[in-house]
Amino acid sequence: MKIQDAHKGILEMFDLHVKSFSFEREKLIDNSELEISLDYKMEERSDKEAEFELSMSLNNKQNQFRLSISVVATMEKNEVSPNWNSLQSNGFAIISPFLRSQISILTAQPNFTPIVLPVFNFNKIIENQED
Repeated sequence: MKIQDAHKGILEMFDLHVKSFSFEREKLIDNSELEISLDYKMEERSDKEAEFELSMSLNNKQNQFRLSISVVATMEKNEVSPNWNSLQSNGFAIISPFLRSQISILTAQPNFTPIVLPVFNFNKIIENQED
C-alpha cells in the first residue's frame, strides 16, 4: 500500500537492525525490581539522513538476570526543516517499539515472566538529559 505524500510523517525509516544482544539468566530468578539503563545517540549523516541507536540494559538486583540490547535505524527526513536535533525524540519514539518488542520476545521463555516495558516519553528523557 502506498501512502500519499500528504499523510507521510516527517521521518521515514528505511533500515532497522539489532546491533547487539546479550542475555544471561540463572536457573532460579526472584521477582525483584528491575534496574533499567537506557542510552541513545543520533548521528547525522547528511541534511536528509541520520542514524539512531537505542540501547537498553536490564538486570535484577541479585544479578540473576542480565539483558542488553542495541537497535539501530537509519532514517530520512521528508522535509528540509526542522533540524535533526529537533527530531531526535521522534526518531527514538519510532524505533522504541521494536526494542520493547524484542525484549518481550526474548524473555518469553519457560519459567520466566516476560518483560513488557511501558512506552517511553522521549521528549521528557531528552529534556532531562539536557538539564
